[in-house]
Amino acid sequence: MRQGIRYQCRRDLRRMREFFEMTREEVAEKVGYEVRTIVRIEEENATTTEETAIKLAELYELDYVDNFFIVEKRLLDVLRKNKKQLMVVRDRQDIMDTRYYCLYIRKTNFFQDCVLGKGIWVREYNRNKEVRKLLSFSRENIIEHFSSVPICITSEEWEVWYMGATVGKLYKIIVSEECMKSCLSECLKETIVRKDELYWLDGFTDIMFWGCKQNRIPRKCK
Repeated sequence: MRQGIRYQCRRDLRRMREFFEMTREEVAEKVGYEVRTIVRIEEENATTTEETAIKLAELYELDYVDNFFIVEKRLLDVLRKNKKQLMVVRDRQDIMDTRYYCLYIRKTNFFQDCVLGKGIWVREYNRNKEVRKLLSFSRENIIEHFSSVPICITSEEWEVWYMGATVGKLYKIIVSEECMKSCLSECLKETIVRKDELYWLDGFTDIMFWGCKQNRIPRKCK
């Protein structure tokens, strides 16, 4: 085993386990670890050995080469110093009166990601495609329906949050319109989408990709 490295997964290992309807105990038995080790692996979304990474890839029917990459542990330690920022939830009564957007973010590398959100219909494009834009929410909507979701109002808050996010994990976050314009402006553009490219997630229908596979280094906001 090489010291000081981790095999980071680009997919959310906890969600993969849940997708296959397996318990942590069942996964632990199949990969030869204690349950507490599986808890740590899912928390870090990484493992210390290539052997375990390969076993997890086989267990969840993932291509090992495409879904795992090597990273130095000391780099992860630096990034995790920001991780506590992920759980900071603002007092909703203090947030400004503006528009907000609910996003689902999954980093596929340290400076690459997939962005998902609910798209609302704008107009038909042709028989199989339509034009949609990202659904926005009012301050009142955020207070009533998203009380436990972290929120980024400024570009500085976004950069801290983004750098602390674990590669592979799927996060739900609220972003202000001002922050969107500075850091995720491409997600505010109208997008042409096929009708069969709309998904269901977290109780929402019409979830679609916004800027998937685009480089964002590392969201240095305008």
